[in-house]
Amino acid sequence: MLSRKISARRLLSIGCFLTLFVSIQAFSARAENPLADFEASLRQARQRRHDRVVSVAEQTLQTAGMLLETPAEGFAVPFYHRIESLRDDLQSLMEAPELDYDPIEEVAEQLQAAVRTYREVPEFPPLEPILISEMPAILSVSSHSAWNNGLMVNVMADANQLALPEDKALRLSGRKTYVETGFTTGQLPEDDKTTISFWIYPLSHHSATVIEGNVSGGDVRWEIAYNSTGSISLRNHGSDSRHTGSGSGSVPVNEWTHVAVTYDKENNGTEFYINGDRFVSIDNQRPYSLRGGDKPLRLGGKEIQAAQNVVMRNVRIWDSVLSREEVQADMYEEFSGGEEGLLAYWPLNEGEGEEVLDKTPAAHHGQILGGVWVPEVREGYWLSNPIAFQAVQEVEESLIEWETDGSNSSEAVIVNTGVSNSEDRLPETWRQAENGGGIPGMESGTNSEGLFLWVKTELVRTNDRETPRLDNLRLEVSGN
Repeated sequence: MLSRKISARRLLSIGCFLTLFVSIQAFSARAENPLADFEASLRQARQRRHDRVVSVAEQTLQTAGMLLETPAEGFAVPFYHRIESLRDDLQSLMEAPELDYDPIEEVAEQLQAAVRTYREVPEFPPLEPILISEMPAILSVSSHSAWNNGLMVNVMADANQLALPEDKALRLSGRKTYVETGFTTGQLPEDDKTTISFWIYPLSHHSATVIEGNVSGGDVRWEIAYNSTGSISLRNHGSDSRHTGSGSGSVPVNEWTHVAVTYDKENNGTEFYINGDRFVSIDNQRPYSLRGGDKPLRLGGKEIQAAQNVVMRNVRIWDSVLSREEVQADMYEEFSGGEEGLLAYWPLNEGEGEEVLDKTPAAHHGQILGGVWVPEVREGYWLSNPIAFQAVQEVEESLIEWETDGSNSSEAVIVNTGVSNSEDRLPETWRQAENGGGIPGMESGTNSEGLFLWVKTELVRTNDRETPRLDNLRLEVSGN
């Protein structure tokens, strides 16, 4: 019996020795190769970039493909062709044997911008041409009426200057930065059918909780989140954690995007809408309730993850699952708060103070903890009427110059020009002009007969303290 015990002890000692030996060998191997951990981290970083680039490119191709299913007319034709061309370029890059991430990201961004512009084109009204028959041909735009002769998108003529509006939105930018509302998850519909919508402007690719609800009063919480890949997800955390799924529509940084999430527990369905387009419908294999508890609903996150650099406005909660048509109809509507089925509505446009108001009769007002008010409109543009220099057939010289107001305006005002052969057709390409330089498209020797010059001026807010303003825009063309 004693010998058996000794044998067991010896076996235990041998086992401990072998474990220690293997650990020492592993440590020695790592010590002999100090770059092993770095190389592993590098591989993980490369994989993360691969996943992000591929995800964004695939989502962008999907969006472009949906738009190209319907032929374009009128103003939209040049943008339609550009989307078609960029779509083909991106598709070719994605089909290459080895992916080159830099050009894929560049073309994907160009395609996203083309899609955004295309969506605005059908709203363009007919623009009466400006006919200049004097010599030299001079056009000066510096008055309220002159700016209003063109098309203004997210800009306004303020005191004879072209400027971005000063409306405010709420920025959440770190841990314990959120709004604690007077609305609780216990006030969601009993049948667990609801729609939550909002506008979001991410300032970085960091993951962020946009809306957080506490179901049980304990550690079971759900969140609608913006992910670092640009997707939107609805997921449950806590003792009974389930991941519902992500919408594949991309939400880019530095741009306003409308998001709507519908949830239907009984029919096991979650749908994600990005700018009114339904990108994915998810069946919940393990459905759970969003309803329950008396804890306040939060805009931004406290318990799950912080809201990292996102700007928000127009958060709405409905007592039903909205259809695609209803989501699209409600995106740009300003509500009074008394609309049927509207449970809560926080415009987030107060611009000052520490309280956000719920415009519904229930008055579920919220308290800001750490958030700051920032300008809502980040960028916009002015499109001139088409300009015909009738007195000039062949250009000898041209000049374009402008004046700005504000220390950051010189870099926040971008002037582009383009030419077309019809007053009803926008240029197919735009070229950035240099202040005090020649007009792109009206270079010396250009036969300007039958051509129309267009000017597109972009205003881009580069910080939260100053508003870029354009005081005067002047064009001059001489020739014979």
